Amino acid sequence: MRIWASPHLKAGGTYPVGDGHVVVDSIEEISAERITDDVARESGYERRDLVRMARPGGEEHIYLIRFHYLPADAPGGNN
Repeated sequence: MRIWASPHLKAGGTYPVGDGHVVVDSIEEISAERITDDVARESGYERRDLVRMARPGGEEHIYLIRFHYLPADAPGGNN
């Protein structure tokens, strides 16, 4: 999962990374107030750090991106 100030991907899209692909599961615009401790932990951050990173210039639009990695040797990977 990542939080971005603007969407760079499309939900359902598959993007090459290393030997596999990143598959975008969902993209959701959220407010800083909706960045909970659980969302922050899922992203690997403390909430205060994630909010600061998501709004470095005070951006109004924050996007929660959920994705998973598909290795090349997995079914549907880039064998």
